Amino acid sequence: MSRAAGIEDQPLEGPVPPRVDEADYARLAKALCSVTCVTSPEYHELLLGKLPRVRSGINRNAVPVVFTDALVGRCRESRLLGVLMRWIGYWSDDSRSWRTAALIAEPLVREEEWAQVSQAIPEATRQQVDTVREELVLYDAADFREIADRVRGARPIDRTPSDRAWHTFVALAEIPGREGESALVEFCAILGARGALRCSALLEGWGGGSGAPEAPGAPPGPDAGEDVPARLVVHVERGEERDRHDLRYWTVLREHGGDRPDFCDSGTRKGVTPDRIADSVGVLLGLVEVDHRREHHRGRMRVELVAELDLLRELEADRWQEAGGAAGAPPLGARAEVVYRAAELEDPSRRDYDAGRRALGRRWAALLRCGSGVHLDTAHEAQTKERLSGRTYREPLEDRLPDDRIAILSVPSHLDDCHQSVRSALRFGVPVVVWRSADNGRGIGPWLNLGKTGREVTVSSEKLQSIPQVLHKSRSGGVSPDDSGYIEESFEVAVFYHDSLPVLPDPPPLTASSIRTTPR
Repeated sequence: MSRAAGIEDQPLEGPVPPRVDEADYARLAKALCSVTCVTSPEYHELLLGKLPRVRSGINRNAVPVVFTDALVGRCRESRLLGVLMRWIGYWSDDSRSWRTAALIAEPLVREEEWAQVSQAIPEATRQQVDTVREELVLYDAADFREIADRVRGARPIDRTPSDRAWHTFVALAEIPGREGESALVEFCAILGARGALRCSALLEGWGGGSGAPEAPGAPPGPDAGEDVPARLVVHVERGEERDRHDLRYWTVLREHGGDRPDFCDSGTRKGVTPDRIADSVGVLLGLVEVDHRREHHRGRMRVELVAELDLLRELEADRWQEAGGAAGAPPLGARAEVVYRAAELEDPSRRDYDAGRRALGRRWAALLRCGSGVHLDTAHEAQTKERLSGRTYREPLEDRLPDDRIAILSVPSHLDDCHQSVRSALRFGVPVVVWRSADNGRGIGPWLNLGKTGREVTVSSEKLQSIPQVLHKSRSGGVSPDDSGYIEESFEVAVFYHDSLPVLPDPPPLTASSIRTTPR
């Protein structure tokens, strides 16, 4: 199997890296002239002794500006700029002059690291490399030294006392391995197979394994006999006319008991005004309510509303479960389970959400394997953390979201107010995101009866998977206010719920008549 298996050939995601040019290297050399451990003659021999590959051709007795210019140039040619900066940092005691030089060097070192890794693993993208860097810098190099020593053989690695696992990763890219590939490929294979890191699937793919799942980010699909609801899937899209929207819909039902659910009836409603979308969905739900195949789903029905996040925000979609279908009809949320899905996560062509789709699969897999996940409730105080300087700061939400243990996020405010939190959570692949549509109110945690209140609590996989059903029971009168499963003001609670069930039918197989050929 090719080592590229499971790794998508995706374009650069996120911000474009800063452009590096010759002037930046000259600026770095000038800044290093102010760093004592670089300009002091007694350090010259010590510094060059740590960099045997660059010491030839450098005049140790040259004036500082000439010495540093030659040092930076030789390290650049040998791809040792990162090693040089770590040694200088180790001896500089965090001086102001060192911090200035380190700031200038950062994009240069990142560019060097990208060149090293991309040469060893050509299929890697910058976004993927950044993902691996962000995780491996959290570990000391010693944590992976045994594996590194195994794959590097007799070839030495340039090391410094401050090395992180990421620096070992980059150093192995320069060392030949078996079958003409870099030693980094074998390192990735071993780390990926162990499955202990969040980026394990990515590493396994680079190392020649299967990498990400066949459908990136998707947890295992349901078995034919699994309890899944009869579904009405509605895609809400902007229409051709201003302030008009198109609804594409499918019913997903079992033809017979024990069959896998299949996409059945479908259609399109064009030119729907914003104030009529929820009512139109209610009318479509009637198709499911009268369909005899609904009996094969044990009485459960679910409406899944798929749209881009910006459109959901614009349409104030968090109120749709309160609307009906016809005069006097019960609200949509009382007739069926109602969940929302972000079109960005469901559309494979949205490459900016590729990482979120992969993380979604990892989180579901971890949740089902461990039997529980973490519920993060933004209604409660963020943790206070302490910097190395001793100063404290409030923990930003995005610092927590990469944690794959987080399976559900609650945001107790109107969708418009919590839009960025919702978007961030979905971009990081959090499977369930719950928000309250009222402008003010208590946190969502107590309503869902997760057992305790607080910023972070553990929730069982069964309880998390049952959230759409529990909400429906509270909205439909299936439980009384005195029952433990009752959710107060349940119509003001909306939920993004991204499970493995597909929202579009599989494309038809290609036939000879459907293949267009180029005319001669």
